[in-house]
Amino acid sequence: MQLKSIGKIIEIEGDTFKLLIDKEYEEQLAGLDSHHKVMVIYWVQNPENKPFYEQRGVFATEYTGRPNPLGVDIAELATVEGNLLIVHGLKARIDSTIIDLRPV
Repeated sequence: MQLKSIGKIIEIEGDTFKLLIDKEYEEQLAGLDSHHKVMVIYWVQNPENKPFYEQRGVFATEYTGRPNPLGVDIAELATVEGNLLIVHGLKARIDSTIIDLRPV
C-alpha cells in the first residue's frame, strides 16, 4: 500500500491554517465548501516526545509519536479558494503533508 500526498500545510497563524492542495486535485474540492467541518488526515512532522508522566499505552493517548505517524483532526472549514483551504482547529505543524480530506 502506498499513500499519496495531496497537499501541504503552508501557513499557520494562531488557530488559522492554510492548506494548499495540489492543483491536480483542485476539481476534487468541488462542493467541499458546503460543509462546516472537514477531517484532515496528514503526516505528523517531528513527533513530540512522550511525556514522562504518561502511564497509558500510545493507543490510549493523543501522543503523536505513533507506529504510523498519521494525524487526524476535525477542523472548522472557513473557506475554499481554488486549491487553498482555510481551516481552524488543527494540531498539525507547518509543512505537514496532507494525505486526505473528508467532509464531516
